[in-house]
Amino acid sequence: MKTNKVDTKIYYTPLDFERDIEILAKRIHKSRRKYEALYPIPRGGIPVACSLSAKLGIPILENLTVKNVLVVDDLIDTGATRSRYQEYDFACLHVKNHTP
Repeated sequence: MKTNKVDTKIYYTPLDFERDIEILAKRIHKSRRKYEALYPIPRGGIPVACSLSAKLGIPILENLTVKNVLVVDDLIDTGATRSRYQEYDFACLHVKNHTP
């Protein structure tokens, strides 16, 4: 990620995304957990789930119909979404600094 001294925006490029997906896929693989499926949190989790599915060969669910699922999202901001899925393993690309 690159920051520009003129503003405080963070620019996240497609290459940054691919690098982070690769890191996350390796962590999931090293965990040796065998997930039946990935469940993407609507909107932000969909590109993450698609990329992880392609790399790990794990199918994507539209609904949480099985227990052995990895819930995926792009980021954790306030933690509200994460708290709704406490009974599932959860993976994301970023956790904001202010997240409780």
